Amino acid sequence: WNTYGRNHVIFDHDDSPSTKYGALDAIIVRTAAHGALFRHGFDVQMLLYGNVNLRNHWSSSSITSAHDFMQRPLLLSFKGSTSNPLRAKLYHVVQQRNRPNTKDVKMLLKGYTSNKEYHANDYNTMLLQTRFALV
Repeated sequence: WNTYGRNHVIFDHDDSPSTKYGALDAIIVRTAAHGALFRHGFDVQMLLYGNVNLRNHWSSSSITSAHDFMQRPLLLSFKGSTSNPLRAKLYHVVQQRNRPNTKDVKMLLKGYTSNKEYHANDYNTMLLQTRFALV
């Protein structure tokens, strides 16, 4: 390693774009990178794969056709952390938009949403109740 990380590959699956590593020569494969930290032609950007298996949830759900898909109660949903400042801004926009009669967007953020509401909403169930999900 010798502080530089030559001939090493670091896999970073965190969604925080500002994680820094002290390895100048290591290739960093990450799911999120701030433009100032990303080294073009050297680092690699990859997709953040969810750690969920919807097979059991899907088979027990009543969604079987495109018509059922369009009848899902939520248009858009997100559940996660505020590691990206854009999420906090988007959360406030969503809260202003969601009036009592328009609950078609659900955004649950740690630190902004009450712990009770955050933990009461299962991620897999939310995925099956929404037409689009923010990742």
